[in-house]
Amino acid sequence: MTKLIVSYCNNKYPENYGGVARFDYCLSLIFPNRIFFKGPEDINLLLDFCKENNKEDYIIITDNHLSSQIPDEIPLIVVHHGVARTHLEREPNWDIKWKNLCVYGQDLMFHLRSPKNTVFVSPTIFCKNEFGRIYGKMYNTYKNIYITHASELDELVYKTTFNKKPIIVGNWIQDSKGKHLIEELKMLLPEFEFKPLELDFKNKTIEEYNKEKQDYYMSGDIYLCLSLVEGCSYSLLDAMLTNLLIVSTDVGIMENEVNKRTFVDLSWNNLDVNLICNKIKYIWENKKDYFNKSREEYFKITSWDRWKKEWNNVINYSLLVHATNSSGMICPPTDQLI
Repeated sequence: MTKLIVSYCNNKYPENYGGVARFDYCLSLIFPNRIFFKGPEDINLLLDFCKENNKEDYIIITDNHLSSQIPDEIPLIVVHHGVARTHLEREPNWDIKWKNLCVYGQDLMFHLRSPKNTVFVSPTIFCKNEFGRIYGKMYNTYKNIYITHASELDELVYKTTFNKKPIIVGNWIQDSKGKHLIEELKMLLPEFEFKPLELDFKNKTIEEYNKEKQDYYMSGDIYLCLSLVEGCSYSLLDAMLTNLLIVSTDVGIMENEVNKRTFVDLSWNNLDVNLICNKIKYIWENKKDYFNKSREEYFKITSWDRWKKEWNNVINYSLLVHATNSSGMICPPTDQLI
C-alpha cells in the first residue's frame, strides 16, 4: 500500500524561499502527492487529518521544533534542518521570535516524543554530533538516519571558465551569514566584485526561479560562505554543483563531509576581515589547484538520484509503523544509520 506523505513545516515554495521551504519542494518532486500543512498555524488542520485517517496509512515529515506539537502516538520523521541551541550559542542575539520557537520547541521534543514513534534524519554529521553534545544519552535512544540534502538544480550545467574580474557570490542575507562583513570586504578587495544572492519568486514560476538561481551561480567564480552555523546549506550545495571555488567557514557539510583539500577554510569563530581577504586572494591565486574540486566533491557526497533513492528507502521500509524489532525500536536500512 502506498502511504500518504505529509509535510508539516514552516513554509513552502513559492510563498517562501528559505532552506526548509526548499526541502519541502524537493520532497514534492519525489512525492508529487505530498500533503502540506504549514506549521505552527495549521496544527489543528493537521490533527484533524490524523483523526480522519489511520496512522498506518500516512507518514508525517516535520522538523525539530514543530514535532513537539504532534501527539506521541502519531509516528514522525523529524528532519534536523539545524540545531537551535548551537545557533543560539553562536548568535546570542538571535531574533527572539525564532529563538523562542526553535530552541524551546526543540527542547520539548525530547520530553514529548518517544523513540518508539520518532525517527531523526540528519543531513550532516554536524547535526547529529551537536544534538548528541547537547542532549547526551537521551538523544542516542532515538534512531538516526543520515541523508545529505541534494540540489535540485540541473546537474549538467556547471562552470568551465573564469571571469577576467573575479566575481564572489554568496548568501549573505543576515549577520549570522556574514552580511555585516561585506561592505568592508568590498573596500579591501576592489579587484573582486561581490554579488549577493538576491532572488525571489515575483512574476516567475518555480522553474524560472531555479533557472535564474543557477544562472546566478554560473556568473560567479568564488562562493564565499561566512555563516556562523548551518544545518546543511543548500546554497553551498548549489555552488559546489556549479563548480565554483569555495571559501567557507567550518559549518554544515564543510565541517565533516567535504574534503578539506578541496576548498579554503575559515573558522566560524574567527571572521577577521583581513584573514578573509587573504583566504580569498589565496584561492584565486591558486585557482587551478582548486578548480573542479568542489563539483567532484559534491558527487562524492550526494546527488539528486541518490537523495531520491534514500528518501524512497525510508518511506518504503515503513519505518514508523511496521519495521520494529523485539524491543520496539525502529529498524531503518542499516547502511543509512549513523
